[in-house]
Amino acid sequence: MMSHKERFDRAQRAELGCWQSISSKLVDPRYIDLKRRLWRDISLRANLREIVKKFVESSAGATLRIADSGCGPSGILIALPELLEEWFPGLSFQLLGFDPLMNEYLEISPYLLELPVEWKARLFKTFMAMDI
Repeated sequence: MMSHKERFDRAQRAELGCWQSISSKLVDPRYIDLKRRLWRDISLRANLREIVKKFVESSAGATLRIADSGCGPSGILIALPELLEEWFPGLSFQLLGFDPLMNEYLEISPYLLELPVEWKARLFKTFMAMDI
């Protein structure tokens, strides 16, 4: 029987293999645009603006921090900076993307480095608020 760590490591290798198999799509501007539109649509359907608005209103002008755990190379963080700027002009925000495979994702999706997101190659559970 495999240990938890062995199962986790196996799953991470499989996930990385999946993303590597479509790596040419991950840098295609049409794919990136499609994913941004998909995340915009999901955000609107989920009423994300109103959810975030509650945090903005309660933050009293402080920097809004949003973390995505297990973000992968084409998650909501590819659309969220644009959405936040559109919904809340002038808002100070910090976006963090956590994924144990982030270094590998940045190699196959270098455009991610152009986004105003701090990418962390680690598990979210190892994150401490003091790290930011």
